[in-house]
Amino acid sequence: MKDISVELKVGIFAIIVIMALTYMTFKVGSLPMIWEKGYRLYVTLDDTSGLDEKSRIKIAGVEAGMIDRINLVEGKAKVTILLKPDVKVYKDAEVSLRMSGLLGDRHLALATGSPEQPLLKNGDTILNVKPATDIDMLVSRLTDAAGNIGDLTSNINGIFGKEERKAIREAMYNLRDVTSSLKDISEQNKVPLNNIIARIDTFTKSMDKKGPVLIDDLTSAANELKTIIQENRGSFRDSMENIKGFSSSAGVIAKRLEKGEGTLGKLLQED
Repeated sequence: MKDISVELKVGIFAIIVIMALTYMTFKVGSLPMIWEKGYRLYVTLDDTSGLDEKSRIKIAGVEAGMIDRINLVEGKAKVTILLKPDVKVYKDAEVSLRMSGLLGDRHLALATGSPEQPLLKNGDTILNVKPATDIDMLVSRLTDAAGNIGDLTSNINGIFGKEERKAIREAMYNLRDVTSSLKDISEQNKVPLNNIIARIDTFTKSMDKKGPVLIDDLTSAANELKTIIQENRGSFRDSMENIKGFSSSAGVIAKRLEKGEGTLGKLLQED
């Protein structure tokens, strides 16, 4: 009897602990207790990424319920939300998908609507759904990008072995050293470089002032040379004909001398 009494005490204690943990879990999470009364509403969403069952429903930033179920109906997500019994939601209520942080978690934000409108009852549907805000979309895209970067890093680690990663690391160190050396060289030659740049700047400014005059002078000289050539084209042609005739005569004389014709030719042959 004594043993049974001890076992019974242990069992009762275990049940109390489990009940306490369950109570604390629901209260700390601001969730409706399973024995508490509440009511369910429905809303249809195009995308429930980041949501799951037990995700929070918030009104003005205050938790007012949770998502009870998510079902796929005709290509869209039919979401069942469980609200606390004291929460009043009207016919023109509006639901929007919001980010809970930078980790990709989301919750449903509920605007309860106007008191002038009829109250929604258990089993009714919220018809108004507000598109995600730009900030939410941006955070979502950043979250996706972070995931993609993580996947890319994993893929790179899978492609490159230990030796390849070591070589890449050494290449980065070498690049850092080269950059540092270039910086030192630049600092040491800062004054000469500044002087060269100043001279180039002075030359450019001088060309801006004197360049048009120089171009005009070159154009005038070219025109004068062209005029001289045109005016003396006949004289140049006669001179070329004379040179050609002289060359021909010189060739004939050379052949006659080679044959020993004439006094000079005979003298050359005797030698």
